[in-house]
Amino acid sequence: MVTTWFVINLLRMRLNHYLSYMMKSLFFVLCVLTIPFICKAQDTNEITNDKVKERIAQLRAQGADTIVCYYTDYSNCAGATTVYNADTCIAYQPKYLIWKTAGQSYIQRFDECNTYAEGPVSSTFISTLSQNYKKVQKATLKPVQYVQIIKKRKFYTDVAVDYSCHTKLEVYTPSGVLVKDIDTFAADTKTYDGKNKNIYYKANQSSILVALMKMANDLTGKTASTKKAP
Repeated sequence: MVTTWFVINLLRMRLNHYLSYMMKSLFFVLCVLTIPFICKAQDTNEITNDKVKERIAQLRAQGADTIVCYYTDYSNCAGATTVYNADTCIAYQPKYLIWKTAGQSYIQRFDECNTYAEGPVSSTFISTLSQNYKKVQKATLKPVQYVQIIKKRKFYTDVAVDYSCHTKLEVYTPSGVLVKDIDTFAADTKTYDGKNKNIYYKANQSSILVALMKMANDLTGKTASTKKAP
């Protein structure tokens, strides 16, 4: 009996040691595979950010009064990349500048893959922003919320998710920078789980932030690649 007990415990110790070794090996492999991707994403975001900062400085020097940087933060949502060529470059987080000069509005895209020319667009976006600037400053979206009635009593439930895309509006004016974060889950969710109505859906859809987001989305398709980035 003692010998059997000893053998069983010896086998158990060796099995635990083997499993521990395998887990450490797997963790090491995952680190090796993940770190290059993280570094790549950081590097490419820095390339895009540097391009945007340089262009904003140029536009300010040229007298542009209001400049908007518009983009979607893809860090928490799926389907984040756009592939230009199967064997070359992926744009991780494109950004757009929208501004108005001498009565004409323009848009220009920036990413690490291409260089884009500015193009003329409708001035509705900039005009709406300027006319409602104080409203934009105070605007926020309500969280997704639904009501349950249990034993004739109302219970309000807020819904939050960790995979929602967030759209950013960075408004550069002579007085400073205004940053607005638009949670697309809060903006677009009409019902939760297909049956619970979001009581704030209509209010969020009527928000000036959602109106500006929709206008900007219409404009972002009006950019053209002029050449491949080096």
